[in-house]
Amino acid sequence: MELDRGIAFLLVPVCLAVGAVGYFSLAAEPDFPRLIAVVVLTGICALVSRSWPKTHLCFMAALLCALGLLAGKVETWRVGTQMLGSEISTQLTGRVVSLEQMETGRIRLTIDVTATARPKLRYMPERVRLSARKIPPEMTAGSLITGYAKLLPPTGPVRPESYDFSFDSYFAGIGGSGFFLGNPKIVSASDGDMPISARLSSGIENAREAIADHIRGTVSGAEGEIAAALIVGVRAGIPDEINEAMRRTGIYHIISISGLHMALVAGTIMGLLRGAFALFPDFSARRPVKKYAAAAALVSIAAYLIISGVVVAAERSFIMLAVMLIAVLFDRAALTMRNLAISAIAVIVVSPHEVVGPSFQMSFAATAALVGAYAGWADHRAGKSRPPPPKRSLPGFLARKFLLATGGLAMTSIIAGSATALFAIWHFQRVSPLSLIANLAIMPIVSVVMFLAVASALLMPFGLDWPALYLMGKGLTAMIAISAWISERSPVDAVGPDFPTVRLAGDDCPSDCDHGDDMASACRGSLRACQCADHPGHANAGCVDLGGRQAGCDADRGRRTRRQPRASKRIHGRQLETRSDIRNHRRAGNLHQR
Repeated sequence: MELDRGIAFLLVPVCLAVGAVGYFSLAAEPDFPRLIAVVVLTGICALVSRSWPKTHLCFMAALLCALGLLAGKVETWRVGTQMLGSEISTQLTGRVVSLEQMETGRIRLTIDVTATARPKLRYMPERVRLSARKIPPEMTAGSLITGYAKLLPPTGPVRPESYDFSFDSYFAGIGGSGFFLGNPKIVSASDGDMPISARLSSGIENAREAIADHIRGTVSGAEGEIAAALIVGVRAGIPDEINEAMRRTGIYHIISISGLHMALVAGTIMGLLRGAFALFPDFSARRPVKKYAAAAALVSIAAYLIISGVVVAAERSFIMLAVMLIAVLFDRAALTMRNLAISAIAVIVVSPHEVVGPSFQMSFAATAALVGAYAGWADHRAGKSRPPPPKRSLPGFLARKFLLATGGLAMTSIIAGSATALFAIWHFQRVSPLSLIANLAIMPIVSVVMFLAVASALLMPFGLDWPALYLMGKGLTAMIAISAWISERSPVDAVGPDFPTVRLAGDDCPSDCDHGDDMASACRGSLRACQCADHPGHANAGCVDLGGRQAGCDADRGRRTRRQPRASKRIHGRQLETRSDIRNHRRAGNLHQR
């Protein structure tokens, strides 16, 4: 009976995900012929076993797992990012892809490298991310620049099994990071040889920066930075103390553009249009206005995806919401497990590496839990006969609606938090004890703030956006104050062994860190960031705090001290593996033989 209802389809993304996880867990890289042979063999077995239903299902599951393996291999081959093998200083020339003003005052640039000199790199990374103390004011996305820079390979996990920066850097196309040793200079304002796609990307990036500057000019301070993050996805300038307060209270998902923001934008557009159509009853009675509103919402979230920088979390959320809106266009139910499975299949096929990341896991776990709970509650209510509601006064009616909304919000937070708690503990070794209270207090404000964000975006071309931005800033002020108050009263949020904390200097979350839905940022989930007193803002300075004592800054070498499982030397109970780690700590006078 379950198979007749199509329940087996819900296992398709599960099997694909198992295959993708299996590929990325392999110790050696498999070759294409071997994977294709496995797919063909399992496909033949599934074809010839159709007369035996249980055997057929087993072979179909094996075929889907093999396809997941092949999808991971294809993506790895397709991306093909050239990664820097070791640190080196070189004269770098390239085209600016994006600029981000960091909270420390430095500017982070993503650059497509066109040439290197002194020395010339034979295995040159195609794209790098560098920080600079100062840039010319006329520099924009698309400018051709040059400067002497220190390049560093993307770093691995800080602790075993923790977040791997180099893994995400590979699939983001970032072959190295580092900093300019001097201020970069402009070779030409624009690269005339840019392809059309690069020109379009530069135009969008410049538009994002212009909108962000306009928002910061209207809403000052940290509120302006958060408003820019919510509207155009530029969040490098948010102060560290506000980021940490939101992580401790479990509301950092508000900052990263993801499913929450996409849903609020689509809901706002659909609500406004359906309300407008209701003013014309004759037209609404003859036309499918719900479909018109769904189509407009689909276009709106597509524009939101583009203007927010097409980060991975927003891209995944767009796919999920687009499937549901398209279901409305074809008179299908939007919130169903089948639509969620279709969304997961699309994400796995497009980006198989996302399966092993916390963002994918937590996003789909929360959504599946909410859809399942909603379906169960709907079935429960459908099976009960309800008497007509009693007549209530206006205050009683409003009080009942308020209690229902509060209860629904509380249940949503409990269900989503319970579904994602284990993933947060596993990936980040932390959990937010007061996240339910924080979400109950802040989500109503966020709903109003996102409505004002949509209104300001619609009014911005006409120069009438300042009232909406002003009110948005006031709402964000309240949100910051509530998160800070709850954070101060939040107990310890770390779980697992009480290891000494590694502190990294001046390295804000990279712009490709888009771990959005119901989770803390992976870059800082298990770390505490510090600023290096000697080299403030250096993107990859090796400022390390061991047991509350600063062990020294090796900014010139740009190395980080990492905890590794295999080592022959220890420092304050921490294990060191590489010669560079041991040498750096010997210089600081903190290394003791045991």
